Formats: sequence, structure tokens, C-alpha cells
Amino acid sequence: MRLHNVCACLAMCCTALPAAAGIITFETAGADPASITATRDAFRAAVGGGTVAGPNGSFGGLRREINWDGVPDAVADPNPLPANFFNVNSPRGVVFSTPGTAFLVSANAGMAVPPLFGFPSDFQTFSPQRLFTAIGSNITDVTFFEPGTATAATTSAFAVVFVDVEVAGDPPRLNSSTNTTS
Repeated sequence: MRLHNVCACLAMCCTALPAAAGIITFETAGADPASITATRDAFRAAVGGGTVAGPNGSFGGLRREINWDGVPDAVADPNPLPANFFNVNSPRGVVFSTPGTAFLVSANAGMAVPPLFGFPSDFQTFSPQRLFTAIGSNITDVTFFEPGTATAATTSAFAVVFVDVEVAGDPPRLNSSTNTTS
């Protein structure tokens, strides 16, 4: 079965931003991950928190990042990723939902299951070597919580890197925005 609408996600969210006016959008596309790095870094600078992650992906308490590469093999392909993994197991304050059946994170090289969902020449990852996908749907909803709790939260910034498998040769794409309205 060929997987559709697979995305490699680098999700960045923050808990606070300096007051300013309006929504700022960062968007780019490129032939390889290096070609979108400058835009990713501009987004990170706008959100704040530095470049070195602390516990649970926290950057100075200003943002959290989800890095699929840190997902343990036990919850990677062929095993489903629990929808609440990034709020319970690795508390980043995010729970995923989909009208599909599950979520998968691709396996690392050397595992019984081939990496990149068995399509190593079809995908480029932003950070080697894992990808994330919803199974049975092209919809992934993200709900924010205070990390490790059931207390609903909001975010003022969110970013994701998509790799679209439906268009041959489609480059990695970074879509993000920050709401800098106080």
C-alpha cells in the first residue's frame, strides 16, 4: 500500500511572544532541506528561545519543538505512534487526532521495516531520518495542552515542514506563522 500525504514535520510552538501587531507568516519551498533552513531559522528567531533544546524540547520556555528523530523504535513503523505521545511520553503539550485510523513515524535504518515507509528515494527528510503520517486520512489535527497535563492551552506560533508525495519532485516546504498580537 502506497502512503499518501506523508509529511515530515518540524513543529515549533511557543508559549509567549513579545507584543507586536498582526500575524507574521514564514513560507518557503526548495529542492532540499538546506534550501529551507534560512526560513526555519528566521521563524525560530522571531519566536525566540535560542537554538539549544532543554528538557522536553523546550527552548528557554518560549517554544517547544517536536523532533520525530527522537521517537523510540517501539512506537515507530510498523507500530502506531500514540496520539498523545508528545504530551504524555515526551511532554511537549501536543495531542494529535485524525479521522483516519492511526499515526506512524517511519522506522530508522537497520530496523525490520524499511526506513521512510519503504520509499527511500521518494522522500527527503528535514532532519534524518524519520517522517510522520496519518494513516487513512490526509488530516492531522493538533490540540495544545500545558505540557504533560490535560489543561487546554493556546499557542501563538506553529510551524511544520511538509513533504508531499502526490506531486513528483515536490520540494520540502515550510509553512509557519506567528500571531504577535498581544
